[in-house]
Amino acid sequence: MADHPELIEWVDEGWTPRGELEAERALRGLDLLAARFQEIHARAVEYRADIDAWEKMETAKLQGAGTRLVLGLQSWARDLRIASKHQTKRWTFPTGTIESKAGLKKTQVDDEKALLAWCEANVPDAVKVEKKVLVSVLGKAEGVEIEPGVGVRRLMLHGEPVPGVSVVVPGPERFSVEVKLASQRALPAASDG
Repeated sequence: MADHPELIEWVDEGWTPRGELEAERALRGLDLLAARFQEIHARAVEYRADIDAWEKMETAKLQGAGTRLVLGLQSWARDLRIASKHQTKRWTFPTGTIESKAGLKKTQVDDEKALLAWCEANVPDAVKVEKKVLVSVLGKAEGVEIEPGVGVRRLMLHGEPVPGVSVVVPGPERFSVEVKLASQRALPAASDG
């Protein structure tokens, strides 16, 4: 103990008092040790609170910087993807990868009979001999378009809804950034999706 180094020096392993004076001195020493333990614990609690506050503040700065870096990379990749007419979707570097993934549209048939009757009359190539609608052919037929917007939309032919079918149009494409770190420390992940 810094305040009472003599207590540590004369209390070796196997120590026993050699009389009442040393016993009384040992009892006072125990009291001093207990007080010192409480003082050290109180300081440690303060230090931990300070360290926790410092850690929270510093990691918040890093998370903010990481988020800004990811958003900047996503914006850069989005601009390049648009400039390439959506041909470039992945950029690989020695330190990581930037990739854009467009949401996949999914066509779902809501009323097969109505859609089949309509396709037989309007897009016969979209109908198999077994009378099943080929939605992949229907979607590519001349004049067939998806109703504008995001979410569940109708298929349209020359402005008129195609009965029995809807299309789920995804939201905007999403970008992800993956970093290959030289150390094993992990940075917080950031994504726009």
